[in-house]
Formats: sequence, C-alpha cells, structure tokens
Amino acid sequence: MASFVALFFSVIIQTSLLPVFFPVGSVPDVVLILIMFWTIRSGFEKNLARTVMGGFLLDIFSFWPAGINIFSFVTVSFLVAWIGKRFLTSQLMWRFFLMLIVIFFGGLINSIITFVLWNARAGFGGVSFGSLSLYPNLFWKSLFDAVLFMLVYWSLDRWDRRSGQNRRILIVR
Repeated sequence: MASFVALFFSVIIQTSLLPVFFPVGSVPDVVLILIMFWTIRSGFEKNLARTVMGGFLLDIFSFWPAGINIFSFVTVSFLVAWIGKRFLTSQLMWRFFLMLIVIFFGGLINSIITFVLWNARAGFGGVSFGSLSLYPNLFWKSLFDAVLFMLVYWSLDRWDRRSGQNRRILIVR
C-alpha cells in the first residue's frame, strides 16, 4: 500500500508539478527513479508489480497509449537488476556513484524506448531513427534524472529502511 501511494504521488509530481520548472521534453522521470531504486535494492522479481503499476499510472496521467511506459519501465527495470547483481555490490560510497551512473543510463534507455514506441504507434510516419540523435533533450533529461536522484537518495534510503519493504538478506559463508 505504501508503495502504491509513493507511486501515485510521484506520478502527480512528475505530470503536474515538474513540467512547470523544466523545459518540454526534459522533465525528470520521478517514477522511473523510484522504480530503479527499488529494483536495485530488492531485485526485479519483487518489484515487477510496482513497475507495471508505475508504468500504468504514468500512462493514464500523461494521456499516453497504455503500455508504452509499462514496457519501457519493465525493460529498464530488468536491465538495472541485471547490472545491479553484477556491479552494485561494492562499498557504500562507490555504490552511490555506480547507482548514479545506472540511473543516468537507465533514464537514457527509457527515453530511447519511449521515443521508438511512440513513433511505432504512429507507423513511423516521416520519422527516422536518425532523428533520435537530433533529439536535443535526451541528454538533459537523463542528467536531470541523475541530479534528482542525488537530491532524494538519502531520503529514499531512510524511508526504504524504515518501511522494511525491500530488505535483502545477505548470507556470507
């Protein structure tokens, strides 16, 4: 229930508050940052329902065709979990910087997937994949995702530890 409330308010913030402060096309993905954080903390399997719910809520509130953000979030969440199992096992400070890099590239991959799916639903009418390199806000959007993650990481970490929803048990033998 707490994760649904967090997703709901994240969608509201992303779709109605942040567009006032950021240029069109470069609004940070608050929902994606939250999903990637949860995925890094507890894995893909435990967060699949949250990922689908976050994508669905964002599709509904942003008036996108249902499924674009769901597919994109599930794909990015799977990639983040795969990378997290291999590289995010280091000490706390290095882990933070590695998570920051994962958030940046996760936002970049999400933007590319949603760009392709948005144009695919329109039948690629006059849009080529080469125009993706001309998409000027792609870098800025990912950079804003990383900066927002830096600003909210410690609050998310504290909330996640207190709620106890995403606890991993590490057994060292």
